[in-house]
Amino acid sequence: MIKEAMYRGVYSGNILHSRCGENYIASITHYGTENYNDKLHEHENAHFSFMMNGGCVERKKSDYELLPGNVTYYDSGEKHQVTKVVKNSTRVNLEFDESFLRLYRLSNDEMKSAVYKNPESKFLLMKIYREMIANDSFSDLSIEMLFLQLTIPKFTRRTEDSNPIWLNTLDEYLRSSSGTKLTLNELSYICKVHPVTLSKKFPIYFNCTLGQYKRKLMVEKALPLITSSQLSLCEIALDCGFFDQSHFTRTFKQFIGVSPNLYKAS
Repeated sequence: MIKEAMYRGVYSGNILHSRCGENYIASITHYGTENYNDKLHEHENAHFSFMMNGGCVERKKSDYELLPGNVTYYDSGEKHQVTKVVKNSTRVNLEFDESFLRLYRLSNDEMKSAVYKNPESKFLLMKIYREMIANDSFSDLSIEMLFLQLTIPKFTRRTEDSNPIWLNTLDEYLRSSSGTKLTLNELSYICKVHPVTLSKKFPIYFNCTLGQYKRKLMVEKALPLITSSQLSLCEIALDCGFFDQSHFTRTFKQFIGVSPNLYKAS
């Protein structure tokens, strides 16, 4: 199958908003169920894509489904195609060129790792989306700063010594224990590290307190449910581990910048 070449700032869907900075191009792109490019293609620049709402099926080496809240990385020249748009979808696309990698002495693998391992990535992409919607004289500067927070965090380069085995164990446990009351001794036992070590190292690796990280995970779990399920906000709140809808709304607005109702309508 012959592939298409897509130049900088061009995507398979319809671009609603686009901002071009010194090191990036940020776009909000809409994919309709009947209005998208299903041809095999590759992009001139590497980019990240954040699925805001909707859903689609794509193919690289095999088919995979993209749901709200998913972040996908595409290398420059990597062949892929949208094979089906299940529901009208909106994505935030954030691309960068080789000059950005050279400037910060990064490889593509390090860029990919930076976003996938950064627990703030989805929230930063949401903030970029909000800045693009705001579209005022401060938006370009805000987006550039958010872009650097996203791609040049301390997660970009880690030696084996600074990336202990217990880190993944802890992250997996925190993700699977939604709404569960945790104790330091319990986490210490699960990770097989001393409570003092865990207490000192956690904010270094996760760039926040444990409580903040748990709340982020709960909000992250809620994102696809708000746009893709028939559950009420109260049901979503309880399912994600919040005390009630008020607790959910307050925490959601703290991290996303808008209420769950406004997020659903966007």
